[in-house]
Amino acid sequence: MNICLIGYGEVGKKFYKILKNYKNITIHIVEKKPIKFGKIDYKFDKVELLPKFKDYFLVIICTPPFNRIGMFKSLNGYNIKNIICEKPLTFSLSEFQKINKIISKNKFKVITNYTRNFLNEFKLIRNLIKKKKLGSPLVGHFYYSKGIYYNGTHFIDFALKIFGKPIYINILNKKKSILKNDFLIDFVFIYKNFRIYFMAFDTKKVSSTNFDLFFQKGKVEVSLSRKLKIYTIKKNFLFKNINQFSLRRLVNINYLSAYNNVVKYVLNFKGNKKKFGFFTNDKEIYSIIEKIKTGKAFEKIKKI
Repeated sequence: MNICLIGYGEVGKKFYKILKNYKNITIHIVEKKPIKFGKIDYKFDKVELLPKFKDYFLVIICTPPFNRIGMFKSLNGYNIKNIICEKPLTFSLSEFQKINKIISKNKFKVITNYTRNFLNEFKLIRNLIKKKKLGSPLVGHFYYSKGIYYNGTHFIDFALKIFGKPIYINILNKKKSILKNDFLIDFVFIYKNFRIYFMAFDTKKVSSTNFDLFFQKGKVEVSLSRKLKIYTIKKNFLFKNINQFSLRRLVNINYLSAYNNVVKYVLNFKGNKKKFGFFTNDKEIYSIIEKIKTGKAFEKIKKI
């Protein structure tokens, strides 16, 4: 089984370490810079040098996201079954549509690696909410750094999977990010009986992706210290007419496990293409961000 790893930076090295634990696979790495350590099966300086007579069960794209159209164009004509692409896939709806045409033409199966889809701790959150263990949602707050494409997409994807498309979006504030091609936007997903707030801030060295969700019977919180906290409501014995939140479960979040889990998912997948794509909401994500960027978010989202 041939697997190609495009990019050998910090993320690429994480994937390579995982792949080396699997037997009967050959790893092809595309990387311009010299690789100074580790036994590499095959190394190429650019995608176009990959042998076209090879079948690739999986290609993992770990390069910076500034020319993803060019990256996918370079994969044209290769016999590739599956692709894992690090987020963001790109930086605009029009670019996404062009990439999607290449994907459709070549019949690639693609997953954008929104890591929270492959974390057991976030699966626990999804199950709690889907089964209404904490009752109906009341309000939520997501805090993200760097930009709406770099980190905001994680939470847009997460909110869409749990709560579905909002009825409206309200834009609170918008400015350019310090990162190329990205924006910092404060906005609100407005549903029938609750709201989800997305709040952005800019920093070069701090990555923030924490949030809290309040429900009728409890609260879910993911803290900056990488802990999942699940609260239920109990009586306040000091003030008898007021209830209080009580911590019922504390779980450490292992974010690195997402890389192993997404590889395991793809290598073991036996369902159809539609089910494979469950983990990718990119069409909806990029449509929503386009509405936010262009100021059309006050329209009903159902028109997307």
